[in-house]
Amino acid sequence: MGKKKWLLSLAVAILLAPTLPFAQAVLPDSVAVTQTVAAKSKATSKSTVVSAIKQTPDLNPTAKVRHFSQATYAKYGALFDKNYNVEKMSPYSVFGDAQEAYVYTSSPILKRYMYAAMQNWNKALGTKVFNLGTKSHKTITVKWKYNGASEEWDGMYQDNSLWINKDDFDNVNYVPNTYQAALNKEMPGAGNPNSSTYKQQYINYWIAIITHELGHSLGLDHSPYTTDIMFSDSETAGPDFKYTWKRAKVDGSYAEFKNSLSQRDINRAKLTKLLGYW
Repeated sequence: MGKKKWLLSLAVAILLAPTLPFAQAVLPDSVAVTQTVAAKSKATSKSTVVSAIKQTPDLNPTAKVRHFSQATYAKYGALFDKNYNVEKMSPYSVFGDAQEAYVYTSSPILKRYMYAAMQNWNKALGTKVFNLGTKSHKTITVKWKYNGASEEWDGMYQDNSLWINKDDFDNVNYVPNTYQAALNKEMPGAGNPNSSTYKQQYINYWIAIITHELGHSLGLDHSPYTTDIMFSDSETAGPDFKYTWKRAKVDGSYAEFKNSLSQRDINRAKLTKLLGYW
């Protein structure tokens, strides 16, 4: 192109530039991105959060309260804790940036139950939250504790340690007695510890206990509902407890004897992930 023609083309382009919708074609996209980022970082109003909570079943954080921004969960964490019986129970190092824990036990006996409990949560949440750890690479340790039958717990979680009461585990009458006290009827196979019926119930119970304790590691506190793996027969209202209860809310079978997670258990675990508890 000759120099004169080139200059003429340039002059025409400059004269036409104000009429071209160049700015309108670019600006809306950049503004939209900025607005999206701002929306994600902005906390929803408290009244909106409270309204959403009221629309969910008791202690069950359905999708109605699991779509807010990260800023909302950070700002109103105490509100979610109180209404859904949750709190941070594990140090950050347990799950870390990857949101995965490595669970280890030196006991060959406990390993079987521990692995089954890990899979309960992994399958329910659709992600590998709990991985098998090793002696040198672990973030949760599962171990025995000899406390005697007088202790009122069969499993316990604190910080990054999960204990199973060895005296209860070894007591052939412990599971049948617990079953009788809860359901007011004799456990199938109770009189014959060597029967397949007894053994299956025994296995289910101890997997459920470890599943319950791993639930604590995720930030789940107790529930009054018997169909929840996080069931407890009594608790007192507090920062992470919506209300006091002294009797179980029997809404079907007992999860601890069926080794099953309820949808409420799963929804609460999904909420605690949003809250940054695992």
